[in-house]
Amino acid sequence: MLRLYSEPFLRALDDLSAVRVIIHGFGNSPEGMTITNENRAEFATNVDSLILQLQILQLPMTIKSADRLSKHLFETNVLSSETLNLINDIRTRLGDELSEMALFGIKRHAELYEPKKPLFGEAVADKFALAIPDIEDAGKCLAVEQGTACVFHLMRIMEVGLKSVGDLLGIPYAPSWESYIKQIQDKIGEKHDRKGVDWKRDEPFFRDVLGDLQSIKICWRNPTMHVVRRYSSKEADQIFGTVRTFMMRLADHLSASV
Repeated sequence: MLRLYSEPFLRALDDLSAVRVIIHGFGNSPEGMTITNENRAEFATNVDSLILQLQILQLPMTIKSADRLSKHLFETNVLSSETLNLINDIRTRLGDELSEMALFGIKRHAELYEPKKPLFGEAVADKFALAIPDIEDAGKCLAVEQGTACVFHLMRIMEVGLKSVGDLLGIPYAPSWESYIKQIQDKIGEKHDRKGVDWKRDEPFFRDVLGDLQSIKICWRNPTMHVVRRYSSKEADQIFGTVRTFMMRLADHLSASV
């Protein structure tokens, strides 16, 4: 997917307009008018900037057209019909290339599409490296308002968290959420005199985690995986926050246990 930045696009249009303004400065019949060194410098400034913006936008055919104009202005001493045609050709090619694309703008959550820092915080990124791709994908899906896809990735993130809880409790690999949750319940349900000091200290944490896992499993995980329902971007936003909080709590607990 090609990202089109709005600022270079606007600058490209401004640069092209600036070239046209220079041409208009020669009068109603510019053909045959001499190009001075001052004119050439003005052309070079705007055409070079135009080419730079087109390179950022990755519009190769329009770049070729702008390159031809640049070369022409460097080699000629007078304005001609070729000069005007080359300028018009840039506008035509720009329109042609853009017409082959579907352009979308991200109005909300643009910062989630290309985040400058980990979306779930540094601790989660450090403790749950396996979840990073899904965290980033969940952010992208939320940014482009694909709520159901966002929740799908969030449930994959939750599975990383679920397995980490299993590891903390010495639970072997289990094939399903239900199996993990059942074994966590069994651990919590053991007789009090069989629990060590560390377990007694951490038991409130694991009880809270168990409640979260059961709620998420019933409310979101099962409906998502079994094609029971879809989610709006607003719902996905709320679930994103819940899963983020859950994973941050796990990461904090793991950090405190080290």
